[in-house]
Amino acid sequence: MKMRQSLLGQAHSCHHRLQYILDPKIPYTTGVVRAMGTAIHAGHEMYYTHRQGGGDAISAPNYVRQWQECAIAAFDHEVERGGDSFDWVYQPQTARKQLLVLTRDDAVQTICKAIAFYHDNEHYWPEEYEVLAVEWYFDMPFPHHDTWTLSGTLDLILRHSATGHLKLVDHKNCKDKPRADKYRAHKTPQAAFYLWAVDRWLEELNVRPPERPLFVYDALAFDGSGFWRIEEARTLLQIEATMTEASMLATLIDNGGPYMPNTESFLCSESYCDFWHLCPFGATLQDKPQGAIQ
Repeated sequence: MKMRQSLLGQAHSCHHRLQYILDPKIPYTTGVVRAMGTAIHAGHEMYYTHRQGGGDAISAPNYVRQWQECAIAAFDHEVERGGDSFDWVYQPQTARKQLLVLTRDDAVQTICKAIAFYHDNEHYWPEEYEVLAVEWYFDMPFPHHDTWTLSGTLDLILRHSATGHLKLVDHKNCKDKPRADKYRAHKTPQAAFYLWAVDRWLEELNVRPPERPLFVYDALAFDGSGFWRIEEARTLLQIEATMTEASMLATLIDNGGPYMPNTESFLCSESYCDFWHLCPFGATLQDKPQGAIQ
C-alpha cells in the first residue's frame, strides 16, 4: 500500500473516513470545488513545465490562454469522471452563507479569471528561480513497514539561481484568505511529509544545499480576488513526529482499525466530508431532536 500525505491528512480529520477511502467498492466522488482546484493546478503545471523547458517567466496573453484552455480541459475531465453524482454545489447553505450552485459556464469563467489574475499580477515565481521539477513524484521504501511505500506528488521544486536555496511549493485554491495557522505543523502533515521525501532524494543524489529546503504554500483565491504566499518551515523534530504519525497510521490500517469518528470537528459536515451520507455518525449525532424523546 501507499502512504500518502493526503491519507495521513484524512486521518487527522477523522479516522472513520478511512473506512470509506480504503473500500474499493465506494465509487469515486467529486464536485465543482475539487474539479476547479484540479483545473487551476493543471494550468499552473503547464506554465511551470513551459518554464522548465526554457520558456520565459512572463507569459504573453496567447500563452495565458493556453494555460486557461489546459485548465478547462482538466475541469471537463473531472466532470466526466464524476458522472451523474458530480456535485455542482460551490457553497453549501450555512448559517452565514447562502447556497451557491454553479453551472459549467460559471466554473469555467471562474477558473479563467483565477489564472489570469495569477499571471496579470505576477504572482508566479520570479525568473531567478529555476524550475527543477514539476509534479515531482516519489515512491520510497517505508522503514519498518515492508508492505507499504511512502508516496506522493509535489507541485514544484525551485532553486534560486544565485543562492542555491530550494523551495518546495504546493499550489492551493481557497474561497477566502487562509487563516494564519491553516498550514502549521499541527494542522497538516503535508509540508513535513514532503520535506522528509526531498531530504531522502537529496541524500541519494549526494546534494547538500546551502540551507535546508523551505516549504511554501501558494494560495490563490478561486475568484481571483487574492493571492497569499505562505512560508512554512519545519524543524527536524516536527518532521520526525509527522513520520511517526504515518507509521502509526500504517499499523492501524494493517490491523483493520477500528476507525473512530471525529464528530466534534468542524470538518464533520456535509460541506467538507465526501462520505457524509454514508456515515452513521455525523448527521445522526448532529441531529437536533424536537419535543419529547421516545
